[in-house]
Amino acid sequence: ASAPFFTSLGANMIIENYYNTLYKVQSNLELPTLKDDCIFLNEYIDYTYSEKKGVYADEKAPTSTKVFNHYNLLSSPSYQFYKLYTEIKKAFTETSGKTENFYIQAWVNVFKKGQQLSWHGHFPEEANAWHGYFCVDAEPSITEYKFSFLGDTITPIENKNNTIVIGKSGQDVHKTVIWDKEEPRITIAFDIVPVEFLQSLDETHYINHWLPL
Repeated sequence: ASAPFFTSLGANMIIENYYNTLYKVQSNLELPTLKDDCIFLNEYIDYTYSEKKGVYADEKAPTSTKVFNHYNLLSSPSYQFYKLYTEIKKAFTETSGKTENFYIQAWVNVFKKGQQLSWHGHFPEEANAWHGYFCVDAEPSITEYKFSFLGDTITPIENKNNTIVIGKSGQDVHKTVIWDKEEPRITIAFDIVPVEFLQSLDETHYINHWLPL
């Protein structure tokens, strides 16, 4: 795959642009505190939702990923989660040019040794949705992307802590590689979806844990 080009948008915001479809945005959050909050939330989810049936059925995925449709990380009373919300909002505005009538959900991915996510997408292209993730403690690792306009070509995205990776839904599938380290790999993933599309879904889908962006 061709290399991204680089541009600076706004104060202290450097964006790597992949095909005008996927973007990597530098951030500056307090990672030790954010990591602690992620681990605390993950323990709660493991205890509370371990028996819940999640939308994401990959057996190698963490519980917190499988049941992403049962909670919204951004509604937790954590100042670092709130700061992440503001960073995602800024990155979304800069990369998409959109500002109104979008809602967001987010969840934590805590990968233990041997865990991964297989190839998957998020929302169809007609939804005009976006998705992405924030690297809390994910080095060294890559996330592999396949874009519809590149066929089976795999574009590896190198994960760097304190960065947001954000892109348009419907034009890609992506996966993680198997995590082979003893310490957990921690990311925070999110979907950003127009309210009109959410309202078109039936009541069994995403009805009560979305926040306005």
